[in-house]
Amino acid sequence: MLQFKDLAEAMGRIRPFIAVSPLVPSNHLSERLQVNLFLKLENLQVTGSFKVRGALNKILLMSKEERDRGVVTASAGNHAQGVAWAAGKLGIEATVVMPRHAPIAKVLATRGYGAQVIREGDTYDDCARRAMELAKARGATLIHAFDDPQVIAGQGTLGIELCQQMGELDAILIPAGGGGLIAGVSLAIKTLRPNVRVIGVQSEKAPAFAESWKKGERVELPPGSTLCDGIAVAKPGEITFQMAQGLVDEMFLVKEEFVEAAIVTFLERKHLVVEGAGAAPLALFLQEEGLLRGKKVVLLVSGGNLDLQWLDRLIQRGAMGLSRRMRLKALLPDVPGSLAKATSLIASTGANILQVFHDRLAPGHQIQFSEVEFDLEIEGPEHAEALKKLLEENGISLIQEVGAKPGPWRGSPLERLK
Repeated sequence: MLQFKDLAEAMGRIRPFIAVSPLVPSNHLSERLQVNLFLKLENLQVTGSFKVRGALNKILLMSKEERDRGVVTASAGNHAQGVAWAAGKLGIEATVVMPRHAPIAKVLATRGYGAQVIREGDTYDDCARRAMELAKARGATLIHAFDDPQVIAGQGTLGIELCQQMGELDAILIPAGGGGLIAGVSLAIKTLRPNVRVIGVQSEKAPAFAESWKKGERVELPPGSTLCDGIAVAKPGEITFQMAQGLVDEMFLVKEEFVEAAIVTFLERKHLVVEGAGAAPLALFLQEEGLLRGKKVVLLVSGGNLDLQWLDRLIQRGAMGLSRRMRLKALLPDVPGSLAKATSLIASTGANILQVFHDRLAPGHQIQFSEVEFDLEIEGPEHAEALKKLLEENGISLIQEVGAKPGPWRGSPLERLK
């Protein structure tokens, strides 16, 4: 069984290669959530994720003969980049098997670090099977993404580092997928701060680790579509599960809507790009009102490798959720000047017109009218109401509205943090 001394030795081993990730307080989130909140920003780590810690520790322990034969791994993205970067630093050939639908940013980054990328299978588990076959055929070293003592020890250095950065602490929230991070960090925390509550967080769309922990036995649950691709694993590791059973105090599942809200909140309030798995701990606070109120808590922000295509969609949807953007659909007489009149009225309120969709062929309306949709940037719900009132007072019929509706505290996750 892994010992704390293994983590301490790994700490000394990898220290020359990696940065000490920042631990920062969040005054805004602390005030809103009524928690003394700190963020451990592994999204600012080399390769944008904690995964480089475990990969480095594993590779640094390999013999020269093993290094000459190269390494093989499977990953949805962050472990891939960690292995590719570490192998490149030491001049080792690396092959990474990634899912066909892995985020493009992670695929390109892995190749950029010098690894050969093979895209095969739909899930991490598909890739893991193929990686094992390749490693056996080539005589290469297989670097498991989480269920390897040396990888776990590397991830556990994060817990030691955290304890060196701060004194008193009540709880830490850690994303959990295969379990390498939560197993390693839990061992460090429970050794150095035994009274700290260790809380694991996983998406409800990929609940295998949480359900296994609750049942006391490993269960296999194929993951669904989730923003938390970094922790979307069908079954926890044997070693990581055994460790978590004795070290983790609680496990929670979070809904995707709260993960999305957490990502947007990091962008809006902290100017941080955080991927789904890294945002899961904050998502839990948005979902569970009153959680750990008054306590001193660390959120482990595990990674920031968010696909740019997802980022664009999240920003647009987040703007809707924060009542910064709305869409209005109106019926306008199909005569010269009617569109100019509408846009002039909108501009007079200070709203910014982002796009206009003009449809003369929309069904269900008299032929003398056109359906026009305005995509608008606004200041908030009050601005939206004033704008609608002005249009209606000037004879413009509104037929649909999307976004910018004021809601209750529990209505939208984003409403909580405005």
